[in-house]
Amino acid sequence: MLKPIIDPNIITQIIEETKCGLLLDTAHAQMTCRYLNKDVFDYVSQLPLQNLKELHITGIQHDGNRYRDSMPMTRADWELAEWALENVHNGIWSAPWAVSFEYGGVGPAFEWRTESHVLAEQVPRLQRLVNRK
Repeated sequence: MLKPIIDPNIITQIIEETKCGLLLDTAHAQMTCRYLNKDVFDYVSQLPLQNLKELHITGIQHDGNRYRDSMPMTRADWELAEWALENVHNGIWSAPWAVSFEYGGVGPAFEWRTESHVLAEQVPRLQRLVNRK
């Protein structure tokens, strides 16, 4: 992994210089932190969250060789999602224009990890968090 693409200081500098927004993918943040042995909450807190424009949420799981995203949410995934959305609702972070649930997908790369019962359980839970109900 190239260090500049994950360094919060460089990400902040790019966003400040280009005036672009931040897309925070919680699964990618978790995988980065697990590989680098960092605390994900500390890492995410270093990002320029006042520039948050999109929030992507999904689970990660280790398959014996590596971490994969677009997996069902686990307790740790929910804790991070709840924390992120609480920061948005409390005005600590900017409110993103979109929150995406990125579980599963289509085609051979994703269809094996797309189960309707996971969607039926996890989509309403995430919707309640986003809508704060």
